[in-house]
Amino acid sequence: MLMQEAGREALEEYNSFRDKLITVTLTPDGVVHKDDKSEDYGAVITEFRAYAEELNEPFGTWFTEIKNLVKDCEYATITDSMLKDRLELGSSDQKVRETIRENPQWTLDQAILCCKAAEEKKLEAEEEYRSVDTTTTTMGLKRGSFGISFSVGALFTQVWCALGVWPNMGGGRSAPRLIQKYGPREYSSLERTL
Repeated sequence: MLMQEAGREALEEYNSFRDKLITVTLTPDGVVHKDDKSEDYGAVITEFRAYAEELNEPFGTWFTEIKNLVKDCEYATITDSMLKDRLELGSSDQKVRETIRENPQWTLDQAILCCKAAEEKKLEAEEEYRSVDTTTTTMGLKRGSFGISFSVGALFTQVWCALGVWPNMGGGRSAPRLIQKYGPREYSSLERTL
């Protein structure tokens, strides 16, 4: 009914589009085989619209998947627009979604660059976080004046000495004897070289 309201040309376009999804073949026995993929087509469109980036999924992998899905949707001239909308709605990064939404004049290429830049920045931040030395903590008391640095191992050494308790760490050296010989502070610096 809606197609009738749209007019004869719209109905012809719809029928020609639907005909692409229905294939008719003749087997050697003379039997006509009709293959209707129009139901699969609806599933592909639904999958494309619902396909969102997983939290740690690489952007390139996700974008390749949605590009493959959009090919099957046959959006023709609006493919770039559909991909850009999918980037805006399906990205796992809230900041990326907001940035693309705030810039509606962007092309698909600009939206892709935004997504790639955000992914690179995220990877750099993760790499920097992993490279931080977790055994040494530095606290700056005044801006640029000086800092206090202490080793976690040295701190535990002083606590263990104060309590008179020493964990069994193996290694053949007797830590309490070294502490008695050198003192807790000297042993702390010695411990780092052992």
